[in-house]
Amino acid sequence: MTLRIIGYGTKAYHQMVALRYDVLLKPLGRKFTDEELAKDKKDLMVGHYDAKDQINGCCIMSDETTNPNVKTGRFRQMAVHDPLQRQGIGRKVLTYSEDIARRNGYHLLTMNSRKTAVPFYEKCGYKVCSEEFKSGITGLLHLKMKKQL
Repeated sequence: MTLRIIGYGTKAYHQMVALRYDVLLKPLGRKFTDEELAKDKKDLMVGHYDAKDQINGCCIMSDETTNPNVKTGRFRQMAVHDPLQRQGIGRKVLTYSEDIARRNGYHLLTMNSRKTAVPFYEKCGYKVCSEEFKSGITGLLHLKMKKQL
């Protein structure tokens, strides 16, 4: 098992896009737009790899700092291959990403979590900070969550 940062446009990046598509978009009948993928260029991307160097899980962190005194990151596109869920991969990816954020001076992490994933994030120390809302992209119920570092 290896956790590592993924560079935009690399072979690992394309594996990550395929994983995100399979887990997050394909079940909804959606595809990525060029604009959505272009957002990845400036973001931190993390992947979890098995012994055969196949990606099992991933997430992205975007810098959303608006107040220079509170450096804020937002996690998005967290995905773990369906047959590997509930085996600790998501927690490892999240913890590794949080450690990178902490080392880079981030104070607050946020995300828009699918309602079904809220219990997982709560176990990882995140707190719900919004009412339920329907995502304009997926049409699924989400809640905004946050964690102080």
